Amino acid sequence: MAFGLLLGTGGVKDPEGLPGLAAFVMSMLQEGTSNRSSQQIAYQFEFMGSQLAAVNGRERTVLASETLSRHLPKAMELVADIVQNPTFPEEEITRIRNERLTSLRRMRDDSTALAGRVSTGLIYGRESSHGHPLSGTEDAVGAFIRKDLVDFFLGNYSPESTTLVAVGD
Repeated sequence: MAFGLLLGTGGVKDPEGLPGLAAFVMSMLQEGTSNRSSQQIAYQFEFMGSQLAAVNGRERTVLASETLSRHLPKAMELVADIVQNPTFPEEEITRIRNERLTSLRRMRDDSTALAGRVSTGLIYGRESSHGHPLSGTEDAVGAFIRKDLVDFFLGNYSPESTTLVAVGD
């Protein structure tokens, strides 16, 4: 079985001055909930022979997983916990921030990645909701605080803007 949650939020919802916040929030969702640590989440997906894919787009965000039919209820329970009860732990914010900053610095040496980052800005304007880089900038990512993540999550993640898609037996 394969299923995904299509969430009605993405990079267009990044607040002015905080490009990449939507992507950062998405990456933080599986880093701990009020019921499970990030290690418990990873272990439970691994135990089922599954994993969670998180993809942040300009207008939509997707959380998706594939699992055996017999594990579907548990996989859906895990995803539900992740989108309903994230805690955004400070130590995980620091770890993810450092990973993102390293990735952004490496992009400087990759002409293809650099072209991808700047092309939308040239077309739509760097500061526009469609022109800023989805992964953010070094300044913005370095400035994210937990309150930014919590506020973005509470203001943009809701059942009304979420669609569940499932395929398989």
